[in-house]
Amino acid sequence: MKRRTLSLGISFLILLAALAISMRTQAQFGPDQAHTMNPKNLFAVTGKVDHPFAISVSVLRNMPQIQVNVVRDNRSVTYAGVSLKDLLAKAVLSADSAKPNQLALTAINLGGNPITLSPECTQAVFRDGTQVIVADAINGKPLKDDSGPLMLIVPNEKPSAQIVPNLARIRVGTTN
Repeated sequence: MKRRTLSLGISFLILLAALAISMRTQAQFGPDQAHTMNPKNLFAVTGKVDHPFAISVSVLRNMPQIQVNVVRDNRSVTYAGVSLKDLLAKAVLSADSAKPNQLALTAINLGGNPITLSPECTQAVFRDGTQVIVADAINGKPLKDDSGPLMLIVPNEKPSAQIVPNLARIRVGTTN
């Protein structure tokens, strides 16, 4: 009897959690979009930020875009996307992570694999003249399924640009 009661209690808690997630998704994206959301259609900024958020790829595509040119496989490629610096500003870095030289940025792909950016790449986000972007297009066309729908592009890093395909979210941390 106790086991059945415990099982029903756990089932109820799981149901409540699913309902809360559904309601939060509807509040964030609207009821007409909430049912179509899946992890591949979302991008998030999490971690040591005051306002973590998740937005749909279609909303991200409608934000102000910038272009960066990168040499890949000995040919010039143009990526278009949203400035990571602008996305981090939207999330508002927490007071304890507000110094760029103490930030640690981790790009997490759709498979859940974390790729911690080097300190140089992390600092490039805040460097003048460097445009680190969350790209959704290459040479004027949407990214293909094998590398997208989003990629993190850190141009001008040596020996070549830092590229993280299948980007799902950026997690902000600190080095200390």
